[in-house]
Amino acid sequence: MPAAIRLTGANKLGVFLAGLKGELADASRRGQNKMAYTLMQAEREQLRSDVDSPTPWSVQSILYKPADSNALKIGASRILVPGIEGAGVFLVDRFSMERADERHPIGVQIRGGEGFQPTAFESVLQQRGIIPRDHVYVPARNVRLDRYGNIPGAQISAMLSHLGLNQYGVVAPESRQFAFFPKPTAGVVGGELVRRYAKGVLAKIGDDWVPYIYFVPNPGTYRSRFDFYGRADREIETHFRGILDWYVTKALQKSAGS
Repeated sequence: MPAAIRLTGANKLGVFLAGLKGELADASRRGQNKMAYTLMQAEREQLRSDVDSPTPWSVQSILYKPADSNALKIGASRILVPGIEGAGVFLVDRFSMERADERHPIGVQIRGGEGFQPTAFESVLQQRGIIPRDHVYVPARNVRLDRYGNIPGAQISAMLSHLGLNQYGVVAPESRQFAFFPKPTAGVVGGELVRRYAKGVLAKIGDDWVPYIYFVPNPGTYRSRFDFYGRADREIETHFRGILDWYVTKALQKSAGS
């Protein structure tokens, strides 16, 4: 299900006026555009409030479409949204430059994590039996992240080398700067395979070993944290009629004066 809010369905008056000709139809479009822009800003504010330190990249993945356009704009680029009338607010995937659904990382925050796909790093650990199939990693506090809110790929590759898991080369045990805690093990007890999974990874800083990442149950049990649709309902209920009324009044005054 695409994460989107269509304003044409939010207010019957807006739908009615959008079908009229002339200045009232133009007033409806202007009102929808103003509401959509206001809602986009409100949703970005809500994301900052609900989610811990979202990156600018994530915040700017929430865009609005004017009522008289069939595309979302990202700088000089356009994402087509054909067949959708009226203004609206949408979540986009800025990597694929397409509309995003609720499997998108921000979409997971909206809906919760059912069906969330593991990263390549998590898949390696799951396949090696180091973490359970339903676990993912979470960076510890103060770990440096890239602009997208992830541990940089070069750092992941280096960490795999220090953990003895990088297919392109590993670091000698006595020189390693990363280690699992506790050390994952597997053995047969009473004829059954029993595993002890790692709970995280430690990084060596000077003479100390400090938490670098933790392994936690995956977002299948992840609660919804971003009140995307709730904020939309509140904003539309509070502002849309007043915005539309302002533009319609101006159109009627202009028509009466002509």
